[in-house]
Amino acid sequence: MEIACGEDTSLRSLTRGDAESLLSVLSAGRSTLDPWLRWSGSILTLDAAQEFIAHAERQEAIGRGFHLGLWRGDTLLGGLPCWSIDPVHRVAELGYWLAPDSRGQGLATRATHAVMDFLFTVRAVNRIEFQCRVENEPSRRLAERVGGRLEGIRRQSHYIAGAFRDHALYAVLATDRPTSS
Repeated sequence: MEIACGEDTSLRSLTRGDAESLLSVLSAGRSTLDPWLRWSGSILTLDAAQEFIAHAERQEAIGRGFHLGLWRGDTLLGGLPCWSIDPVHRVAELGYWLAPDSRGQGLATRATHAVMDFLFTVRAVNRIEFQCRVENEPSRRLAERVGGRLEGIRRQSHYIAGAFRDHALYAVLATDRPTSS
């Protein structure tokens, strides 16, 4: 799958051939990614990166999720995982992450808007959720920038960096989005 994201960047599904790029970006940014992401700490080898991507490919094949890489040419800058898509209740959970040297350029905001547009229009979801560690202010600000409303705190909802962590739950409804004239 590919989603337009800007003049110099693109979003496309990660494939097993991207495992080396994923492992390289995670390894280089581990100190600023692993404390916040619920999945990156388990990807320490090429085999683990390939299996992580294979799981995302299986989710995409059955329409229950995906993991898009954010690319500039052949360089992986980050990604947008859609952890789940519930076809009955039309709810999706979306995440975002960027390599340390790709932050502060508006890339995550642009990419998140693009994926949200896809989820609302093509996949017809009614609700998109974001879960951010309570202490992760940049991630929480991004959820708010894309229209997320804080709905509450999920206490000890995910085991990250050796402990159970609280997460702020944000959501955007299809009816929250401005309509085109």
